Amino acid sequence: MNKKGVVMKKLHMSILAFLIIVALGLGYIFFILPEQMEKDFIAKVPDSVKLDYEKFSLDYIKQGAILSNVEIKINDFNGVIKANEINLQDLGDENIGLSIKLLDVSSDGIEYHANQFDVDSLSMPGLLLISNEFKKDIISGLQALKKAKPKTVEMMKINDSRLRVLPPDERKINFSNFSVGEFGNGMIKDASLDSFSLNDDSGEIKIGVLSIGSLPIPDPMEMQNDPLSLLVGNEIGPIKIMNVEGTSDQGIAAKISQITLTKPKIVLSNKKIPYLADIKLDVQKVDFPLQVIPRGVRRVLREYIEGDSLSVNLALNVQANHSEKTFSPEITLGEEKNANLTLGASLQNIPDEFFDLAKLSSLDRNQLLGKIQNSAKLGEATISYNEKGLANKFINIQAKKTGLSVNKFKDQMIVEVESESLKSNSEKFKMNIAQLIEFIKQPKNLNIKAKPEPPLKISELVRLAIMDRELLNKSIDLNVIANK
Repeated sequence: MNKKGVVMKKLHMSILAFLIIVALGLGYIFFILPEQMEKDFIAKVPDSVKLDYEKFSLDYIKQGAILSNVEIKINDFNGVIKANEINLQDLGDENIGLSIKLLDVSSDGIEYHANQFDVDSLSMPGLLLISNEFKKDIISGLQALKKAKPKTVEMMKINDSRLRVLPPDERKINFSNFSVGEFGNGMIKDASLDSFSLNDDSGEIKIGVLSIGSLPIPDPMEMQNDPLSLLVGNEIGPIKIMNVEGTSDQGIAAKISQITLTKPKIVLSNKKIPYLADIKLDVQKVDFPLQVIPRGVRRVLREYIEGDSLSVNLALNVQANHSEKTFSPEITLGEEKNANLTLGASLQNIPDEFFDLAKLSSLDRNQLLGKIQNSAKLGEATISYNEKGLANKFINIQAKKTGLSVNKFKDQMIVEVESESLKSNSEKFKMNIAQLIEFIKQPKNLNIKAKPEPPLKISELVRLAIMDRELLNKSIDLNVIANK
């Protein structure tokens, strides 16, 4: 054999040896390794869990295991869990990734289904601890949820989910998507819910979208004693709810376009009692039938409302500070085809008991209003009116009732307002009356700001309004601006 033949023979032997090594490696990876990993996996399943599956395979890309046609029975759970496919991924440090296709759970009184259930990261020790605490009782389980370590769960997603509670307490819950960005350290972060519906004997509720930036997990013991305390020092929100629909068992329907709660701030009073220090709530387009309103009020509203329903907007902005003894509420109420009205006040020297309201007895609460009237002072009050048809409707209706034309009725109103101007020597008061007359002539918008100099007690304001209007006018810096 020549030298070239020897080289080729060695090359062929090297290639053959390489192919044998590759074959052995692939055989280990695809046959021996899966079998060994399957044995290791089965060894980790607790004795209390009966696990059956049709096929076990490895996902080499994700470094995980895939179980097909799975059925799980747990001793402490009187039911069966089934899945078309479960994909498990070992992330290290006793954390796993989890993906389940076509999940079905049936137990006494409930049936549950989800097309897809995914968790990017799940702490097994944390989950087992919570599970064991729930086995003891509900309170222990909820406390374990509250105390769960940071990132016990990261990025959980559930798609196309259905829950049915069987008779006699039959109800159905459906949603298309539910996700949680992070769970642990006493908080739920970045939660969202789409296309939610609840049906039971009392009616039906639908929610298009619900999103929560952050929400503290309640401690059940604190929740029983003082619900507000669990929110102290925790970041809440923002919370947004869109496209809410509700139907009662009597067929009465209501809709809300959007509800937004902007991170409320809850702090402790001087007596360590929680109170709302800052809250902003905005509710857009609440549609409901007039039939739910008391008959007497309904009779008046029908003169100004077209149709048999109302469409209302509501905004609430409240700030309070115990150290400064201040309370500043502002509320806006609007009806889409009538008007927007905003009322605001800045109150000073608020009694200490007001900030301890959460723990006051019924007797103390009844006495609180009198204390506020006798000690609280008005620093500033504002009224803002934006015309969308209500003022013109009022003028037209009243003119018709008196048998006058609209212009003559306006003239009559102006004469009455001017008579008030003649009673006062204040040029500022006369200017304000002139602005009010401009609004009567052509209603658009009206802004009123009253600022007592110095701030006056509520009780004194009431007394002056009844007994001495001239002194009241001198005591308050009043500004009226119309149609600006």
